[in-house]
Amino acid sequence: MRLGIKQKMFIIMFIGVLVLVLSMALFVRWNFHRGFLNYVNTIEQPFLIQLEQSLQQHYQKNGNWDSLRGNELAWRQVLHQRRATELLSPSATLLADGVHELINDARPRSRRAGAGGLKNRLQLLDVEQQPVAGANHLRNPQLRQLYVQQQLVGFLAHDPPSAIHDIHQLSFLAAQKKSLGWISLFTVAAAALLSLPIAHRMVKRVQVVAQGTYKLAAGEYTMRIPVGCDDELGHLADNFNSLAITLQKNEQVRRDWVADISHELRTPLTVLRGELEAVQDGVRELSPRTIDTLHSEVVHLGRLVDDLYELSMSDAGALTYHKVALAPLAVITANVELFEHRFLEKNLTLQLKCATSLKSSILVDPERMQQLLTNLLENSLRYTDSGGRVEIEVAQCNNELQLNICDSAPCVPDSELPRLFERLYRGESSRNRASGGRGLGLSICQNIVEAHGGTIQAQPSLLGGLCVCVQLPLPRPAHQEG
Repeated sequence: MRLGIKQKMFIIMFIGVLVLVLSMALFVRWNFHRGFLNYVNTIEQPFLIQLEQSLQQHYQKNGNWDSLRGNELAWRQVLHQRRATELLSPSATLLADGVHELINDARPRSRRAGAGGLKNRLQLLDVEQQPVAGANHLRNPQLRQLYVQQQLVGFLAHDPPSAIHDIHQLSFLAAQKKSLGWISLFTVAAAALLSLPIAHRMVKRVQVVAQGTYKLAAGEYTMRIPVGCDDELGHLADNFNSLAITLQKNEQVRRDWVADISHELRTPLTVLRGELEAVQDGVRELSPRTIDTLHSEVVHLGRLVDDLYELSMSDAGALTYHKVALAPLAVITANVELFEHRFLEKNLTLQLKCATSLKSSILVDPERMQQLLTNLLENSLRYTDSGGRVEIEVAQCNNELQLNICDSAPCVPDSELPRLFERLYRGESSRNRASGGRGLGLSICQNIVEAHGGTIQAQPSLLGGLCVCVQLPLPRPAHQEG
């Protein structure tokens, strides 16, 4: 039979309580029996004091122990002498009476009662500790000195009780043990009744998380579970909800990603299909202009596929980076010179501003660095209005290379700035297909910068457009290492 977590928790809790209750019951039973023996020993002390006085009076009267030596009847009379009790209070008298009942094993209430009476645990010894009267072979006798006129005349040997033999005491002990047994049984039963709902409540919260996990695995990312108490299970529920939110966002991003890729691929394919069908139907002649149009769409489609492949490789960490130490100014200047002609064709002013103190080298992959600058310059060239201005600022600050590419209008709304590095994202105003963008350039730039341990962000430009800020770490000087 397969046990569920509810049954397992109940069994564990029940066994734990059962072991605890049984251990406590055994300890209480042992401690009570020990305490009761001490109590019996305590109530015997007044009689022992009386017996000491009686024995001392007997010796003072007779001058020796000869009348008691070997005389069982005389010894019994001494034991039952009650003169000393008259000196005690009424309550002490009653207590002493009880002791006399205890030692009076001559009245046979039962064999068990007489077997362990006080009389059988008393012995009179002379000065030389030789037996005079009383029981023989005491197990652990305690000697009480007897004096007459400040002279030691003998000893009263008393063996403390090691077990209960009196019928009334045994009856009392049996009643207490019975009560303790019923209390233990009631405690175990109450623990069982309480363990069941507690286990049910705890397992119910776990089952809620388990059911939510099943739904989450089935693709129901809107699933949320109540957090409840601020404990480990509550933290588990909170983490589950965070996971569900993350999966829901990732699923939405995936759907948008697939939809955007489909849209990006559909457009050039539609143009190609339309042009080819027009040629097939004779509507359009296969002229050089038609071939140029087809070639342009094929090139656009090829670049899109290449960008998607490169972006996927970058996300998977499969792109290799061969970093070498280069002079940043030389790398940036070389790439800016490649774009000067294209900027002039669009009537854009391109200006490079470099700090004179920039002398440090930078550890980068030359090909990836060129790709980064190319994408950023292509972005400014594509979206900046004709007659505008693009400024490239290069500076060094706190062992970091700062590269800012700022352009003039049109600007990007502040609400769209955080999303510019999303794949295939275009703003409603300036980033559109008419400008030729695929919405992947800034995403690739972000992956390249992060692979070099840097940061990239977009913010409004003082020129009225967009400013992309790149920060790359510079190698630490040798005297600063360690």
